[in-house]
Amino acid sequence: MKELPEQNKIILNSDFNKRFLELDALRGIAAIMVVLFHYTLSSNGKLLGWEFRYGVTGVDLFFMISGFVIFMTTSRIKQWPHFLVSRFARLYPAFWCCMSLTAIVMIYIEPQLFSLSRLLANLTMASIFFDEEYLDQSYWTLLVELMFYFWIVLLLISGNIKNIVLAGFFLTLIIIIFHTSSENYPKIYELVTRKVELLNHFPLFFSGILLYLIKENKNVARYWWMFFFALLQPVVCMVMEAGLNTM
Repeated sequence: MKELPEQNKIILNSDFNKRFLELDALRGIAAIMVVLFHYTLSSNGKLLGWEFRYGVTGVDLFFMISGFVIFMTTSRIKQWPHFLVSRFARLYPAFWCCMSLTAIVMIYIEPQLFSLSRLLANLTMASIFFDEEYLDQSYWTLLVELMFYFWIVLLLISGNIKNIVLAGFFLTLIIIIFHTSSENYPKIYELVTRKVELLNHFPLFFSGILLYLIKENKNVARYWWMFFFALLQPVVCMVMEAGLNTM
């Protein structure tokens, strides 16, 4: 077998080393957690005699990984259109294929729930802004990802990607205040959190960004305390939700 030139070997090794195998392992764990959550939460849970409710945290893990990877990606992108095109190419073609399959199955099994307007709204990945339900409820996470990408694009356009930690910190602070003061504007709170679900999950993306910076050994102590501060928001949401459920 003919050997590769030495230069090509160096390129291949360089590309291989840029990939974090630990992230691939975490993605696999998160995927298994989500699958078990959905599988056991249905009637299957009754047959099995147990439910894996903690599997929902697999989604949180995906969001943290996304923050880590997307911020790492921005360091290799010179212009914001490149980021936009790369994210579009990564998300939409596969999403449209899955959406088409979902539509076909729905037409066959539940035709009364299908409509052209619902399909077209879902193809945008933001059907909730058109007052249309998701064809498949599991697609909600993609819109959260899309909103996070939009925030990154705004930072790239404004030239503030270098200030992403400061921007993320203040946005997390605003989100915590928004959640803790919700009793003052219940209707607005319900509408905004339903339409802009990134408000419920942004600190997870931000914590992923901070973990990347920690990995790069940049201001480790500073970023660790900011990491734990970012994780305060999900705790606040859980406490508030528990309080509402006991009322």
